[in-house]
Amino acid sequence: MVFASTTSNRHHATRTTVQCVLGEVSRIKENSTRPRFSVARALLIRQIMANHQAFLDAFAEARRTWDDLVTLQPDILAGAGRLDKDDLAELERRVGEHYDAVQTLATVLESMWVAETR
Repeated sequence: MVFASTTSNRHHATRTTVQCVLGEVSRIKENSTRPRFSVARALLIRQIMANHQAFLDAFAEARRTWDDLVTLQPDILAGAGRLDKDDLAELERRVGEHYDAVQTLATVLESMWVAETR
């Protein structure tokens, strides 16, 4: 039953957002020579991004820290016999940063889920 309520709330929120965007498009259309579709699409994308900015930021940070982690390539250094204490310390630091970023992402996702189930 919670799922049905959540789905209903999500559909209502989406319908409300689309109605707001379409109302905005009709006002802009009067003063614009652009095709309606591109204006509506731009407004909808802006609305979606505004609603999910915390998620997008947390995801970008998790991705950045992952990229930093894998560029160190400790497996390749170890295979070549060039892995030293400084590399291991750097690996530990990068793993910690990535762990923190993933925890932040999980917290943001959980808060989004809790907000949608209310």
